[in-house]
Amino acid sequence: MSTTVLRRLVVATVVAAATVGAVTPANAAAKQAPQHVSVTAQTDRLVAPAAATLRPGVTTFEVSTPDFGGREVGLIKLKPGVQLDNLLANLGTVLHNEDLEAKKAAGAVVYRDSVLLGGAIVTPRAPQIFSQMLFEGTYYLVDYRSLANPAATNHYQKITVGRGFNSYWPGVDHVVLQYQESNGDPRFRAPATIKSGARLLIINLTDQMADSVFLPVAPGTTGEDIAKFFQGQSAPPFIGQPQGALPASAGYAVHYKADLAPGRYVLLSFVGDRETGYPGAARGMYKIIDVV
Repeated sequence: MSTTVLRRLVVATVVAAATVGAVTPANAAAKQAPQHVSVTAQTDRLVAPAAATLRPGVTTFEVSTPDFGGREVGLIKLKPGVQLDNLLANLGTVLHNEDLEAKKAAGAVVYRDSVLLGGAIVTPRAPQIFSQMLFEGTYYLVDYRSLANPAATNHYQKITVGRGFNSYWPGVDHVVLQYQESNGDPRFRAPATIKSGARLLIINLTDQMADSVFLPVAPGTTGEDIAKFFQGQSAPPFIGQPQGALPASAGYAVHYKADLAPGRYVLLSFVGDRETGYPGAARGMYKIIDVV
């Protein structure tokens, strides 16, 4: 591991440690209630309040869906002067177009014009919860799955954050680091075992966007089995639907509650490299994790 990566890991660990501390009786009274936004991803529309009363600070989003195929709801902030429709058209190409060159060109626009702030992959089994630090301005909740249809409507919701400050900060059980080795290959640093419902602070220390997807695998599945799959040497080892946190831009973090059924999972990133298009998992960005 390079000195630069190590230094960034140390800084991230120090920052994370500062967020993990329990609330003491002395400051509990001053701790404000969390800001909460309920989001429902229907098959034909995204239902969420136009939360104009939000204040800067951490906001928690609880995402649910009745769609047995699952949905993906992400949080986006546009850079100045960018039109939402153009950004979503390019994001749809990145997510749903199989042409590698088209994906790379569209990805360059997404990197240039937006900041991705995480989100949740959700199934009807249980709502998924993620939290993000928001500042004054405009944000958009977007149903990423709906972007496969260029004619989709009602697939996003504008979120406005006003003035003031909410000092609430969610607790953290584990820190998950997304980082790069000295040769540029992306990796996860994460605990081997977590409890169902564990609160994860996911920090992206790479120079690209990265997601954190949990896919259930059979008991006894190893990292070698995952590597063989991505090398085309074995059948898919996955035995269920994905859940997890959607991509966050480089240098950003997202708080994710891992409400997962007990079992063995592989944590991986499907985001393609901005130069080659190869997904992070195919380059070694995966980690076997047991949920208890």
